[in-house]
Amino acid sequence: MMMIIIISNTEEAISALTSRLPAFKVSYIQGENISKAVSQLRGEYCRLIIPIKVPQDISHYLINIFRKTSVKEFNSTFKTMKDNIIIENMNFAPEDILHIAELAYKEMVESGLWIAHSTILNFSGKHYLLDLRR
Repeated sequence: MMMIIIISNTEEAISALTSRLPAFKVSYIQGENISKAVSQLRGEYCRLIIPIKVPQDISHYLINIFRKTSVKEFNSTFKTMKDNIIIENMNFAPEDILHIAELAYKEMVESGLWIAHSTILNFSGKHYLLDLRR
């Protein structure tokens, strides 16, 4: 009986993790901080690797997440990746996508090009965007 409960709880946890992935939005993170987003996504990905339950289309989800920031130059990197998948049938490993996101973000922050919306979560749980761009 205990094994059935453990298996059931594990399956529920995996289901919850995989259902959160498509709903993940970088815009919900203060300043659209890609380092924080990568950390959260990497954590979710690692939790799915252990039971070998990584969705086959996880790369698609990750690319789409990083294509939808308020910083167009950053988005274009992931639009190009998506185009390469469609046109040239290329594949990108999830860890590579996360690494590219982190590197591109750090380069843009260091060069002063990362000027993103900031998100505020009010007491009712609604998200509001503050435009911090100049």
